[in-house]
Amino acid sequence: MADQHLPATGTALLLPGPQPPMTHLGVTLLRHAVVTGLRYAFHQLGLPLPEPAPVCIDGLRLGLCPRHRIEGIADDPRLAAVVGALEDPAGSAASPIALRGALAFHRLRLRLLPRKPGTRDDGSPLGVLRRYLPGLQDALLAEVVASLLRRGRRARGAEVGATQSREAARWLARRTTRLSRLGPPDPYRPSWDAGPPSFSPAEVVGGAATRDPLRGRFRESWRAAASALHPVLRELGERACRRGVAEHPEDPFFLPLQVLDDLAGERRPEWLTGAILTNRAEYFGLLRAADDETRNAWERAPLALLP
Repeated sequence: MADQHLPATGTALLLPGPQPPMTHLGVTLLRHAVVTGLRYAFHQLGLPLPEPAPVCIDGLRLGLCPRHRIEGIADDPRLAAVVGALEDPAGSAASPIALRGALAFHRLRLRLLPRKPGTRDDGSPLGVLRRYLPGLQDALLAEVVASLLRRGRRARGAEVGATQSREAARWLARRTTRLSRLGPPDPYRPSWDAGPPSFSPAEVVGGAATRDPLRGRFRESWRAAASALHPVLRELGERACRRGVAEHPEDPFFLPLQVLDDLAGERRPEWLTGAILTNRAEYFGLLRAADDETRNAWERAPLALLP
């Protein structure tokens, strides 16, 4: 599941730090959320989202690749500024005048009136995801707005260092924390609410940072959605096992989103068993190839500083 002929993808805006591979369902669910969020963010900033969306998957990890998917950057200063914000949130560049009104409005609106997840869904995986999408869309817009504003402040000579997301900062300060918003980005894996990490706040080097109220929202909002998706996907697998369609309750996690509905039928498709075995082998092969230092970095990724 790689985007051929594209370089390694960037994750600094949404999921900074070394990221573990995701299951095939996890990474395609995340892609759906990111593409939807990008479309919303571009619209709110007065720009159309190019197709295909600037999202790439490499090694079962999702990242942004705007310069390889977006044309016309040199002809539109607004587009160039947004692409810069997506690609390099640690950089510096003044935002064009045509964007400044929208940035000021959304900075205030996102701080005071962010959209929240809905309260009802139909119990399906996509239903749960749709319930979280309004909040995820605002969270992704917040990251883009914050990146543009922070790059602008650096261009004016201000020192704008790395920042930390809300719940990560609270955990590091040993304050009451919503642990369902911390953990790996894959709904296959539990959040820290189900089991705390193997390290303490005192063991985190470089964890302290200033807070930007808009940065880090997507990382934690997505983990909250993944936490809600986990039991729903396990139940889907258990029902499919009882009907003889699946062989293991974890099977849904090793199918991409676009074929997940095939588990809801009464008969097992002929291709299903082979596809799941192949996808399991890919996922666990990537995990086994990692050394202990890499695995430790993956576990600490929810606390990675945001540029």
